[in-house]
Amino acid sequence: MNDFPRLLRRCALLACGAVTIASAQPARPHSAPTDRKAPASAPANPSEVPPTPELGLVAQFDRDGDQRLDATERAAARAYLTQHPEHLPT
Repeated sequence: MNDFPRLLRRCALLACGAVTIASAQPARPHSAPTDRKAPASAPANPSEVPPTPELGLVAQFDRDGDQRLDATERAAARAYLTQHPEHLPT
């Protein structure tokens, strides 16, 4: 009982079927280069983004001196910024 020829035939049929299915799939289009550029206001390199200026809100509203604003201190800082929008970064 030599099943090798039958096994070889099955493998060959399986390989032919796989090739047939693969060739029937439409080719994926290559992504075409886009001519879109970043808006003039956006920097070409994200590392070139200027840092946001410090507003000094922690020093101004930190009542307990832990260098962090808790919920009530944040609420006071937000209320201040709502009343003084000229201090918000653009």
